[in-house]
Amino acid sequence: MFLGLVGAVMFGAGAVFALAGGAFAFIGMSEPAMPPPPPPDSVASVLEAAVQTPPSAEPEPAPAPEAPAKPEAVAETPKTPTSKPAEPASKPETVTTPKPAPAPKATGTQVNLEGGATVRLIPTAGGSAVKVPGKVPKGRYKIEATFPGEPPFEVGKITVLDGEPATISCNDRMGICRVK
Repeated sequence: MFLGLVGAVMFGAGAVFALAGGAFAFIGMSEPAMPPPPPPDSVASVLEAAVQTPPSAEPEPAPAPEAPAKPEAVAETPKTPTSKPAEPASKPETVTTPKPAPAPKATGTQVNLEGGATVRLIPTAGGSAVKVPGKVPKGRYKIEATFPGEPPFEVGKITVLDGEPATISCNDRMGICRVK
């Protein structure tokens, strides 16, 4: 029994044929099977709704407003002085701008740097790294050095004490740092 061909759709290396009476046929699928398309009744109802929907009409432009009528000339009556004395001008208000708070002073001990390496101190107890040279809070730190063209690596340890400045001296050729 031949039902009649309604449509065909290509999918990759295969094709789907829609036959009259709502039947579908898949031919030559070499890829994983795709789910069948929706039944023809739902496709037809969507197409009918799209065809029956009238295009939206553009709104008519609003009428242009009429120009205001010119006022007629009216003779003004001369003003007479009033007996009320003029008020004295008020003093202008003085606006003061608040002064910004002074920048907080860095706390800690000065740690200096000698040599061409970039150095960070990483707290052994956890916390944020501190870039050297600069003020460093007291505590125990790992010294992380970065030499030109090399990745950063640990080169030693330092204990920073209150009031005791320190200097980290790095040798670029040897790739080492020491605390002075």
